[in-house]
Amino acid sequence: MGCSNTYEWSHGVTSINNDGTSSIITVTPNETTTYKVRCKIDDGCKSSWTAEFKIRVNNSNPCNKPLAAPIVSSDKVVLKSDDDIATLTAFNCSGTITWNNGSVGSKITVSVAEKYTATCTIDDCISEKSNEITIIREGCITPRAPVISAEKTILKENESTKLTAMGCDGIVSWSNGNKGFQIVVATRGKYTAKCTAGGCISNISNEIEITSENCTPPSSPTISISKSIITQGEKVTINGTCASGTLEWKNPLNFTGGDSYPNSSTTYEAVCTASSGCSSDKSSKTVTVSIIVDVVKYRKPVITVSENSIIKGQIVKVTATCEIGSRVSWTEPVGFGGGDHKPDATTIYKAKCVKPYPIPENALEDSDESSREVKVVCPIITTPILSSDKTEVTADEKATITASGCVGGVIQWRDGSIGDQKIVGIGEYSALCKINDCYGKESNIIKIKIRCEKPNSPVISATKLVTYNDEKVVITATSCSGTTLWNDSSYGSKIEVSNGTYFATCVENNCKSDFSNEITITNKKYFTYTVTVKIKKIFLSDFEETITFYSKETLKNGINFYDDIDCTRFLRFFKWFGDWLYSDYGTFTHGGINYSINVKTGYVFISTPR
Repeated sequence: MGCSNTYEWSHGVTSINNDGTSSIITVTPNETTTYKVRCKIDDGCKSSWTAEFKIRVNNSNPCNKPLAAPIVSSDKVVLKSDDDIATLTAFNCSGTITWNNGSVGSKITVSVAEKYTATCTIDDCISEKSNEITIIREGCITPRAPVISAEKTILKENESTKLTAMGCDGIVSWSNGNKGFQIVVATRGKYTAKCTAGGCISNISNEIEITSENCTPPSSPTISISKSIITQGEKVTINGTCASGTLEWKNPLNFTGGDSYPNSSTTYEAVCTASSGCSSDKSSKTVTVSIIVDVVKYRKPVITVSENSIIKGQIVKVTATCEIGSRVSWTEPVGFGGGDHKPDATTIYKAKCVKPYPIPENALEDSDESSREVKVVCPIITTPILSSDKTEVTADEKATITASGCVGGVIQWRDGSIGDQKIVGIGEYSALCKINDCYGKESNIIKIKIRCEKPNSPVISATKLVTYNDEKVVITATSCSGTTLWNDSSYGSKIEVSNGTYFATCVENNCKSDFSNEITITNKKYFTYTVTVKIKKIFLSDFEETITFYSKETLKNGINFYDDIDCTRFLRFFKWFGDWLYSDYGTFTHGGINYSINVKTGYVFISTPR
C-alpha cells in the first residue's frame, strides 16, 4: 500500500496500482524467500525498499545454496583484569548465530581468554565457521593444549578406564564436565580436554573415543510430541521413554525433554544408553514451525527465557526479538524492559512488535502480543540442626554454635546474619536454611545460660529481737559484695522492720548465694488496767509482808483477781520506803500470764499483754 505508481518487488516482479490504494501479487515459492517492495515512477525515481518479510517453505532444503559464514569482530582483544569483558558481534547472518562456547545471539560478552568463532543457522542449514577472534589476557600466556591418553579404549561390561591429561600446568577441564589431570569414565563416547592457567584457556586437546566390547545396544527410545506443526513461538511438549537403559537427548543442544519453544522447524533426537555404556540407534521427531505472514501487522515477537522454572530469588533472562523494521515493546510485567529479571512469583512476560522511531511511511500495525510464563517455586528445604560447644558461660565468656544440615543453601540466624557458625553470649539462638529467597523451617533452639559462681552468703544481725507497739528495728546484712535480696522482696544491705522472720541472699553477676541465717523479730502490744485494792492484813516476819488484793472491777481481757495473790517479793521493796509511797517494780505471774505492777498509794496499776 501507499504507492500511486508502479510497485517494484525484490524478486523481479512489477505490478501496477490500478485502483490507487493497493496492489496484490501471488507467489508460489519453492524455498524460503525474502520479499521487499518499493515504489517506482521511472528508473531514475524510486523509493527506498520496505522492511523485508520472509516466507519460509516447510520441508524445503535451504542448504541447496550454502550459507555464507558470518563475520565476527570484537571491541577489544586484550582483557586487562579478571573483571574485564570483551563484546563479540556477528554480522552477515539473517538466522541464528551460535558461538563455539555455546552462547547464542548476534552479540555476546566474554571474560575468558580463548579463540572464538560463530556459525549461522537458518532452518536446519548451518554455515561454515566464521573468521576466528583471539581474546588474550594482559600478562597472560595461553597455555598449550594438553595431550590425553586412555588406559584402555575398549571396555567390557561394567568396566571403566582411566583418562590422563599431560602437559598442563593449570587445571584440566574435560568435555564431560569433570576436572583434574586424571578422571575415570565408564561411558562410551569421545573425550577431549582443555588446560586453564592464569585465566587463559588452551586449545582443545587430541580426541579419544571409548567404545564397548561386545556391546548389545538397547532398543531405540519412543519419542512423543504434543503437536507436529506449530506457529513460531508456540509451545510444544516433547517426551521420550526407554524400554531399557537411560534416555539421552542428542538434539537440539542442551534440550532435556519437556516444554520447548522452537523458532524454526526442529528435529528432536534421543538414544537409550545401557549401564554398559552401549547406546541404541537414534529416534527422532520433527516439529514443523510455520511462519504466518501478515501484511497488515508486524509479526508477533519471539520471546525466549533462560529458564522455564526458577527458584525464588534466582534471576531469569527474558528476551524478545522482532522482525526487521519493528521494535520490541514489553507490556507485562509493568516496568520490565527485557533482560535479567528477578520475579517474586510465577510471572507471565508479554511483548509485542511495534512501529520504530521515527515511524516510516510504510510502517505496519502493531503486532499481537506474545507471552511466556516463568514459574517461580521454592524447593524442599532441609531444617538445620544446631549444636554448641557449651551451654553455660560466664559473663565474659563466649560459646560457638554450629549449624549443619542446610543442603544447597546458606544458614541465616535470627538476627539476619549469615554463616554456618556463630560466636554468642547469653541468650536463645535458632536459624533457618535459605536458598535464594526461600526459607525452610526453624531449627532447634540453643539456650546459652550463665554459669554461676555463687557469691558468699550474707550474714544478718538485728539491733534487737523484740519490739513494742510501733517500735522499729534495723536488720543489717554483711559479707555480700553484690546486691542483698531479702525474702520480703526488698533490696539493700539494711532494712527496717517491726516483726516477722527475715533472711537474705547475695546476687552478683546474675548468680545467687545460699540463704543467710534467719532472724525473727517479735512485736508486743501492752494495755494498762487500773484496779482498786485494799490492804486486809499485814504480817511482819523476817521483813516479809503479804497483802491480799481484792478486785474492784473485772479486767477488760476477762481476767479476775481473787484473794491471796502472793506479792511477797514486791513488799520487800515497799517496806524499805515506808508506808506506800510509790514503786515501779517487776512482774508476777498469775494463771500462766505475765503481768507488770506499778504501785502507788492506794492503787496498783497492772499491765498485761494483748
